[in-house]
Amino acid sequence: MPFGAAGNFNFWIGNQQGGDGEQGLTEEQMRFLSSHEVSEINDESLKQFKGFLLSHPLEFVKLTCLRINKYFSVIRPMGFWFYQQGPGQLLFILSSAAVWVFLFVFGLGGVFKAIVDRDKRLYYLLAFTVLTPLIIFITVVETRYRFQIYPLLAVFAGYFIVNLHGQIKWWREKTLRLAVILVVANGLLDLLLSLERFKERLDLFF
Repeated sequence: MPFGAAGNFNFWIGNQQGGDGEQGLTEEQMRFLSSHEVSEINDESLKQFKGFLLSHPLEFVKLTCLRINKYFSVIRPMGFWFYQQGPGQLLFILSSAAVWVFLFVFGLGGVFKAIVDRDKRLYYLLAFTVLTPLIIFITVVETRYRFQIYPLLAVFAGYFIVNLHGQIKWWREKTLRLAVILVVANGLLDLLLSLERFKERLDLFF
């Protein structure tokens, strides 16, 4: 589903001073949500978003960069990890991280390969892959919102693996190295920016 299906409310809750681009409501937003109709919430959300955009453009750019970083971060679990508990929760997080690393490294490698080789057969998929997360980058980021892009990355991962098949020194492929560097660097950046929060999460297992 390219573009996603984000409601107007996400424009408001994802763009506020002191926010982190994630889905956290302020007291003001909760009060407004509980006392107004859907149409009023939609109108007020767009009004607040436009006001924030005009008054704090640099803050909006910062939040957008944070959302992009978190969206593509491999150190964040795939989705509903909070329904698990104890060792099962830790196992879920580790397994989802392993799958996401594989999917993103080879998927991104496939995207690069399609661009470098100018494979016109994949241009439509490239367009869908680029368009799919755009609405998330300017509203709210949550790991479960990445499910939309998984099938597209899986196609590019398969395309890349087929291209690597038969290469004796496949690990020297430049597009593979570039993908690995970007994935690791983005994950480390997310870790540094959210270190305290990750420490809190890890305390649940020890």
